[in-house]
Amino acid sequence: MSSPPSVFRRPAVSELTSVQQAIVALVTAEPGRFNRSSLAKFLVGSRSARLSAELVEHPQYGCLKGYGRKAVTFHIDVLLQQGYLGLDAGGRVVAAAAD
Repeated sequence: MSSPPSVFRRPAVSELTSVQQAIVALVTAEPGRFNRSSLAKFLVGSRSARLSAELVEHPQYGCLKGYGRKAVTFHIDVLLQQGYLGLDAGGRVVAAAAD
């Protein structure tokens, strides 16, 4: 007897890590504003990111400052692979449509 096929269920956003939830929240609020790299720089509060004064005053600017840019980029890539985020035609990060 064979076992039934497993059904993959993508976890709800509320079940993601706090880092991943912060990423999804920002991209949902600011769709298409950042590419992968600039999104990570924004979230860790990088001064090297070319940001307008408006963005530096954004409440989520630097909200992941305790994490490295590479670690945050890794989480962005995981969210892209899992379908929580997508890229538009210009390579900007957007929130994926809800299931």
